[in-house]
Amino acid sequence: MEIYLFDFDDTLFVTQSKIYVISPTSGKIEKSFTTDEYRTHHETIQFYMSNGYNIDYSETAKKKSLQTAVPNKKYKHFLRNLARKGKTLGILTSRGVHPIYIQRCVSKHFKIKIPLENIICVHHEQTYKRICQRVKLHDYRFTPSENRKKNGLAYFIGKGYHVIHFFDDDDTNIRTGLEIQRECRERHFSTQIFTYLVRHSKTNIHK
Repeated sequence: MEIYLFDFDDTLFVTQSKIYVISPTSGKIEKSFTTDEYRTHHETIQFYMSNGYNIDYSETAKKKSLQTAVPNKKYKHFLRNLARKGKTLGILTSRGVHPIYIQRCVSKHFKIKIPLENIICVHHEQTYKRICQRVKLHDYRFTPSENRKKNGLAYFIGKGYHVIHFFDDDDTNIRTGLEIQRECRERHFSTQIFTYLVRHSKTNIHK
């Protein structure tokens, strides 16, 4: 089976959601990042975390934050073409909202209804608990990782998808896709993961 998996923020949509750095002493906001800035400031984020600051993702868990979502026109047409060809689509996002709100947002803007079972929001705790149980139980026997998107990819492998096209705007997540592909090869699995680094001007493919 084959599936096309897409990240949400800064891949399919651009939103105004913010991620906040919280001071461990005052409890006040030290700094804020858009989802795109968060992607490009990994070293800064790691510095704050190593010094005891908390990272607040709660805004990305609010369904209200999806109201300002602006679709990426390039991928809007791409997804609709895939859907017309009968391709299986999915979303793997770091957001913490219930997957039904992602489904409704995509349906509203793209006129495509992606099945809820193919929408994984890895910071929605109920959903994440379910996929981690699947990662532990399925035949591939991946060990659940601290990397939530890696566990999300392992979940789709466990569902029987042997060809996965994974689109994401974050280099770290692309490396995660390449890492799990290497694990599959080492275990002689037939799974193929094609990773696509999304930029607003172009998309780069890695195998």
